[in-house]
Amino acid sequence: MTGRQIKYLQSDNGREYCNTEFDQYLVKSGIECRLTIPQQNGMAERFNRTLQDMARCLTLQSGLTE
Repeated sequence: MTGRQIKYLQSDNGREYCNTEFDQYLVKSGIECRLTIPQQNGMAERFNRTLQDMARCLTLQSGLTE
């Protein structure tokens, strides 16, 4: 561990981080949530899409169902 604390969580206002329980956790932990529009977070969106595509390919190659 680095001993450092997270100060900000930046999200593109997606549903994965929009709920009361998570908001309460952020406040309790002293983490500020910064919401952006999707166009401001394009690099992260492309990276997430790449990871999803890779996971999908690995699942198909392994013979497991999605």
